[in-house]
Amino acid sequence: MLSAASPKFEGCVAGERTPKDKQRRGRAPAFVWAFALSLACSALSYGQIRSATVTGTITDPSGGAVVGADVVLENNETNVKSTTKSTDSGEFALPYLPEGKYSLSVTTQGFNAYKQTNITVNTAQTTRVNVALQVGSVASTVQVEAAAAQIQTDSATVQGAVSEAMIAAVPNPSQNPLYYATLQAGVAPRNATADTSSINSFGVGTGGRRQYSAVGVNGGRAFTNDIQLDGLPVMGGAYNETSVVPNTEGLSEVRVISNNFSAEYGHGQAVISMNTKSGTNQYHGQVNYRLRNEALNANNNMNNANNISRPAFKVNEFGGAIGGPVIKNKLFFFSSYHYLMHNRGVANLATVPTALERIGNFSQTFIRDATGQPVPAQIFDPFNVTQIGRDLYQRAQIPNAIIPNPNPYALKMYSFYPLPNRRPDDVYNANNFQSYTVQAVRRHSLNDRVDYKLGAHSIYGSAGLSYATVVTPRPFGVSPFNGASGLTKDNDPYGQIGDTWVISPSLVADIRFGVNRVNTQIVSGDKEGFTDYAGLGVPSNIIPYFAIYGSAPVVGPNFYPGGQGGGSNWTQVSGGNFGTQIGHSTSYNLAASITKVRGSWTHKAGVELRDLQSNYTDLEEPSAMIASQFFQSGGNFNFQYLNAAGGVAPQNVNNNQLGVNGAGLLLGAGLWWIRPGANVQAALSLRNTSPAIRRTTGV
Repeated sequence: MLSAASPKFEGCVAGERTPKDKQRRGRAPAFVWAFALSLACSALSYGQIRSATVTGTITDPSGGAVVGADVVLENNETNVKSTTKSTDSGEFALPYLPEGKYSLSVTTQGFNAYKQTNITVNTAQTTRVNVALQVGSVASTVQVEAAAAQIQTDSATVQGAVSEAMIAAVPNPSQNPLYYATLQAGVAPRNATADTSSINSFGVGTGGRRQYSAVGVNGGRAFTNDIQLDGLPVMGGAYNETSVVPNTEGLSEVRVISNNFSAEYGHGQAVISMNTKSGTNQYHGQVNYRLRNEALNANNNMNNANNISRPAFKVNEFGGAIGGPVIKNKLFFFSSYHYLMHNRGVANLATVPTALERIGNFSQTFIRDATGQPVPAQIFDPFNVTQIGRDLYQRAQIPNAIIPNPNPYALKMYSFYPLPNRRPDDVYNANNFQSYTVQAVRRHSLNDRVDYKLGAHSIYGSAGLSYATVVTPRPFGVSPFNGASGLTKDNDPYGQIGDTWVISPSLVADIRFGVNRVNTQIVSGDKEGFTDYAGLGVPSNIIPYFAIYGSAPVVGPNFYPGGQGGGSNWTQVSGGNFGTQIGHSTSYNLAASITKVRGSWTHKAGVELRDLQSNYTDLEEPSAMIASQFFQSGGNFNFQYLNAAGGVAPQNVNNNQLGVNGAGLLLGAGLWWIRPGANVQAALSLRNTSPAIRRTTGV
């Protein structure tokens, strides 16, 4: 078990010419009931990032600065207004704005009123709007319509964004929100990111969310980016993978900030920022249904080569979103929900012992000789050994490769294998068993958010939850070794709360706090509550060393030291290496900043606290093993010639002198052991083995 906590405290202070405000996101706490209302709207919400700035210079007809002009910036969709006054140098700056379309009004005594409409404000960008007033009466208005796009000239930050319209138009079969980042220059998806049909392509569990996050920026490695949702980090503690997967119709923008970071960034190779939609003064809603079906797919080459029909592949995803006002011009909500059902047919091919082999009769078993031709298998008795040289021993051949008294423990273990049910691919009985299983993916994702404009405060509260499971039936079905299915599960909540407070026309504060948690587990299906260790010959002295008492033992009859052996390449009847993983991580994030406009300067200072607490249980081996793949921990023990250490001697020149892997357990030469750590070989079971077995193993 590994536990870790990694708090990080950072601060940034910056001063620059007025229009050059640093990008800042989020909102800050203020009223607890607003957050409670967001929860009541049903569990999941995303706070819109407030990181845009509108700035400019106000001049008279002679080019002189206009001091003390009233500046009003109004959001066209919510009618929420931001106000300030021009400074002694005629400059103004309105920071901490959500993205959207705005109208700018400027009024002052002795000049015509000025209004500019259709100003596009983007997340994390500074938009400059210079105003030239004309002498006249305030009752007269000069109205200008802005160009469709404004060029950012007040920051050297290299960034690009995928807009809401592009998100709606670009196909995204896996519904991975981070996929949109790969549409930007310099962003390269890894192969896993482009995968749309594997079990990880649905973003469930650590492996799925890790696959979603496998993106490199400017030649950087995957998992080295800072992933943010509405201005606060949302990453798990395992691989730096995203811990929040928002519904794509709730996204207003996905932005990549790749270079020349301002002081508040710099936690990774790049910043991938997902920003969510806000409710407006108009009600908007949508209902959608997405269908993927194997009838629309082609079969793969491997299935065609093995005469396997096209497996089932069905995805049904139901979704919807609604947003609008609770109180016009003041209180807004946005909510979206998705339910995904996926059934994935899996054609399992395995090699299992034949009816004769499982009782110790290998007379019909063939292996390849040196020329690749099939020859009858031979088995040599590990308990009938003759010394024929100083460091050379020879085992006696067992007639007809039929073991006369098979080990009863091995007979019991092999009885848990299913019998062959298909014609094998070759004379070596490869792929003689076939089963069809259906993996079932179920995912619920609900996202709500609430925004509230209260006087000088812009408040938001949000919370979220993604609940998903992947159930994977065992290819061999239920046995005393395992349950019916493996399970991958995600239960990941998060929450954010924030407030942007206009203290005065030239002083604005912003504070945000967020928590996101990952609760994930992978259970391979190995049975817990197993008790019949004695029935399998597991020595009692190693049982106390199990990582989890009651885990089924691992039986792998194919493995042997040094990679030598022949025949019976059977699939493991039970396995547990890295089969059980439980992960918990909680991330607490606080970001606060204050912006002061004074004369020709905009000063900005801020602090950020990140506290990531992780606790992972990642068991390498939950139980006892027999005939393990690791060195000095098992083997077939029935090859013909061996040295004094029990290793394969060079006199074994033909493959049929190397014995049969699966025969080792039936001969009683198997070795139970436990491997509690990657660099530990605790051969504790030797206390209960006979001297003859110790000699044949060379230990």
